[in-house]
Amino acid sequence: ERWKDRKHCMTCGRPFGKGKAHIDHCHVSGVIRGKLCYRCNVAIGLMRDDLYIARSIVRHLEYFRYNPDMVEPDMWCEGEDKIKDGF
Repeated sequence: ERWKDRKHCMTCGRPFGKGKAHIDHCHVSGVIRGKLCYRCNVAIGLMRDDLYIARSIVRHLEYFRYNPDMVEPDMWCEGEDKIKDGF
């Protein structure tokens, strides 16, 4: 399937709403990488297209996903109880 024809975000898989697809591109080369939803496009932008930052974020999330006892009980945010329950 060509990226132009995609109806879902290339990173999270969520379907696009009307006119809600964003064209992801490399800010250095200008090469188009595909279509993303708003959230995924913003997330990549906030990481400045930096793989080191992206991998660090993944490591951070995985650490606390697989080591939930390392989080103090008063540090839990709404919705994070899913981690305790095994998602």
